Amino acid sequence: LYSTPNRYRFHRKDYRVISGEDGEMEIIFENPFYLFFLLSLPLLIIFHYVTLKHVRGRVLQFANFIAMSRISTPQLQPRNIVQLLVRLLTLTFIVLAVSGMYVNYLGIGSDSDYVLAIDISSSMLSTDILPTRIEAAKEAAKEFVKIVPEKTKLSLVAFSGTTFIEQKLTEERSKIIEKIDNLEVSFIGGTDLGEAIISSANLLLSGENSKTIILLTDGRSNIGVSTSQAITYVNENNVQVFTIGIGTAEGGSPDGLNVTLRLDEALLQKIAKLTEGNYTYAQNKEEIKEAYNKIINIQKRKISLNMTFFLMILTLIFSFLDWLLMNTKYKRIP
Repeated sequence: LYSTPNRYRFHRKDYRVISGEDGEMEIIFENPFYLFFLLSLPLLIIFHYVTLKHVRGRVLQFANFIAMSRISTPQLQPRNIVQLLVRLLTLTFIVLAVSGMYVNYLGIGSDSDYVLAIDISSSMLSTDILPTRIEAAKEAAKEFVKIVPEKTKLSLVAFSGTTFIEQKLTEERSKIIEKIDNLEVSFIGGTDLGEAIISSANLLLSGENSKTIILLTDGRSNIGVSTSQAITYVNENNVQVFTIGIGTAEGGSPDGLNVTLRLDEALLQKIAKLTEGNYTYAQNKEEIKEAYNKIINIQKRKISLNMTFFLMILTLIFSFLDWLLMNTKYKRIP
């Protein structure tokens, strides 16, 4: 159903983000194999001092030290520590760049891609929220689509005992609204929140913006992929999950069924908390709309920063610095 990328991840807890609140920063390498080239750093140090010793031997061959000083304006440094450090950093930047270094953190951000994941299990026919839970959810979702910022990419997922990709990421709001209008309750038994979350996350992986899933359900996960697996997967891919639980405190019963269906709030709270999202409980149509609206205004987002460009710029700067030192302060005797 899903695969975990081959990544090395390094965590630093209690990273203080722009908002001033405690959070977490992690460093990810898309191609961790190339990190083994960092083992060449000690070899560079050895090569540096072997070469320096050879150069010093050549200097001693000069009998006329006054003439030598005229040929080589700068003084020959005994160890060239600064130049060695510059070269070590240059090599480090190159290795980190080809390793595909990313920095993920929780910070201030506004642009996000969204997946609307809506429960279409038979319990959504309950009438404790008028006219039915599913119709109230559809109306609220359409209002959300209408008010998101321009150029926002949206996708739609429907789920019950299995997950249906109704619409991939698109900027065309009319397509999303049409797909929401066409949603119908599925009578496939059960509710699989785990698969719904993973399938939603996969739709977001190609985007460059922050990645957000809005999961709306009225029940509990009782089949399929475990929610623990789903939480791990979205965290590995830097996806934020906001959960909306709907239904009245008394619960509801679909027409013709003599059962009472209640919400698993503890699970939805856990999913939201562990993925840096928020959970909202809604008991009527207006509260569902309000829950969607709050998500738009939330500024704290999971941000993924590709460091390759910055590392290559640093590589160029330090390479130029190395050349400058080599031709000035650490200039060698011809």
